Amino acid sequence: MKKPIRPLLATLLALAYLFLSVTILVGDWLYLISLIGAIVGLIFLRRGTVHGADEKKPVSPLQCFFSLLVGVGHSLCAVTIVYLLLLFQPPAFDEQAVEMLSTPLVVLGIAVAAPILEEYIFRGILLESYRRRMPFWLAAGLSALAFAVIHLNWQQGTHAFLLGIWTALLLWRTGRILYPALAHIANNCCSAFSSLALTALSQMLPVGAALTLCMVCGLALVAIGLAGVFRVEKRRAKLAAESPVPQPPESV
Repeated sequence: MKKPIRPLLATLLALAYLFLSVTILVGDWLYLISLIGAIVGLIFLRRGTVHGADEKKPVSPLQCFFSLLVGVGHSLCAVTIVYLLLLFQPPAFDEQAVEMLSTPLVVLGIAVAAPILEEYIFRGILLESYRRRMPFWLAAGLSALAFAVIHLNWQQGTHAFLLGIWTALLLWRTGRILYPALAHIANNCCSAFSSLALTALSQMLPVGAALTLCMVCGLALVAIGLAGVFRVEKRRAKLAAESPVPQPPESV
């Protein structure tokens, strides 16, 4: 069994990431650092498991799909939350987000590298270190709160806290950091399109109806994704328990 990182060291690592984000937030250095950090995260993803998990258990394509569904659903919830917190004003980042998608370095940084690095830090290290010393829900809440703080504004921090809870559930149930990372990547990739979808809905429907529809669809996708991951994990555990354990050959 791997030795977990102490909570204080894990917290300092999260604070270091916050400091790095603040000091290089402008310019492309943030995305470059995220790409470098993602290499470390990919090494962790290749190992695939958290402390005490079954390292021989293969990755499930079905669980990967459901994890992506969680991220897509959360992106719809996130843009609705931002819309509400801005007092029914359309999010100001619509056109900017679409324009950013044309820059390859930014796409790799925001959509892929940053999610991998952040899941490695906040779920793979911070959450796992907290889980050793406190109940799961408290550990999940603290790690999600730390994840929310690094976004540096309360609008994004609010829905980032929820994403932290969803991804903590994925990690807790499967024991693999891959699935939270996939959900996070899907959320970041779909955020601009979810914002455009809500803007289009608000032009066709009353604002309240558009917000309700977007939030209900988002929560439904999150619920389906989490339920799918949990159900597959339960089925895999049942099959593993029913499969015969190979016995060592008897010595003559």
